[in-house]
Amino acid sequence: MSELLHVVAMDVPCPFHLQLEFSDGDTRVVDVRPLLTGPAFQPLHDPEVFSSATIDPVAKTVCWPCGVDLAPEALRSLTPTNVQAA
Repeated sequence: MSELLHVVAMDVPCPFHLQLEFSDGDTRVVDVRPLLTGPAFQPLHDPEVFSSATIDPVAKTVCWPCGVDLAPEALRSLTPTNVQAA
């Protein structure tokens, strides 16, 4: 049985991008805008709200105070970008 994928470190280098480290050691910066569809994700279209991202300490997903989160598998499916962390 394979281990579940988790986000172990995260930063917001610029609006709508996350710098991620996964539990398997993979690191990447991704543009998450393709995942921000539907009414639940509308608050994240505000760069200030987006920048409030954290890692849920139990689920190990990227989450926001507005109550939405993104699963590690969805984040890993995104093509890495060349945006560098600040």
